[in-house]
Amino acid sequence: MLHKPDALTATILSRRPLRYRDGADASHDVPAHVRAGSGLAWWGDLLAVVQDDTRVVALVDPETAIALPLLLPADEGIRIFEPARGNKHRKLDLEAAFSFTRDGHHHLIALGSGSTSARETLVRLRCPLGQRPHTDLTPELIPLPRLYRLLRETTAFAGSELNLEGAAPLPDGSLMLFQRGNGAPIGDLLPVSATARIPLHALLALLDDPDSAPLPELREIEQHQFPPAPQGATYSFTDAAWTGDRLTYIAVAECSPNSYDDGEVVGSIVGWHNAEGWHCTPLRNSDGALLLDKPEGLAPTRDGSGDLWMVTDNDDPSRPSELLRVALR
Repeated sequence: MLHKPDALTATILSRRPLRYRDGADASHDVPAHVRAGSGLAWWGDLLAVVQDDTRVVALVDPETAIALPLLLPADEGIRIFEPARGNKHRKLDLEAAFSFTRDGHHHLIALGSGSTSARETLVRLRCPLGQRPHTDLTPELIPLPRLYRLLRETTAFAGSELNLEGAAPLPDGSLMLFQRGNGAPIGDLLPVSATARIPLHALLALLDDPDSAPLPELREIEQHQFPPAPQGATYSFTDAAWTGDRLTYIAVAECSPNSYDDGEVVGSIVGWHNAEGWHCTPLRNSDGALLLDKPEGLAPTRDGSGDLWMVTDNDDPSRPSELLRVALR
């Protein structure tokens, strides 16, 4: 599926660092700031930011960009995973998040990338409607190796290396999954950026019964081609969301050798799907220069402007992730 360049422009209107209200908390292995924003979703009136290297969901007030840490379960109290600690291979690598309301509750689900066997866990959080999501809720960590085996073995979707980066509920009750094609070739298999749909209710049944519930059927698998990226790199999906009247996505061009290691970011695009097909436009700073940070989370604003919220993963634990407001005009 070819994505066509469009005359619309995507321009960053503001960018604010995401820091925790009370600073670092060494007793719970929580840093002073959001380190690696890799997924974004509305949860009640807050933006929930999941992180690929930290077992903390940051609950962000979009008006102030101040975050509260919601702690995920941690073995031996360890919540930060990085090469400097020698434990990067143990991170959950949460790369996608989505939310919905059902049965009188707000629901938030975050998905591991599946790029290794340690990254096949989903996180589920629930909060009663009428109650603001808060940090005292009890998260569930639910390993789903059966689902990830299905995704990995469906090579039309996963290509050479599975790297699940986005999940967007659609109005028809399906969940669209986004595969990031930044892997390395393996034999005759090449990396692909792809989408597929599964019934949302089938995923929820798996969360309730991981060992026995029927696996969902992957439907409408499509592989995607983007316009050329700078420096010979290739764009690949990093997140997507339903933004009111259409499906919107982010894709990043990163000079990475595989789905495990990070690389230099040389550009990003914002794209969307409508009745005329798939379209995209470069993501630019307010001065017109290409954004060279890595946006990995996407959510619509709620003020009627049609703007987008994005969150970055800077691949640098000393730099806070940033909350970006982006105009698509």
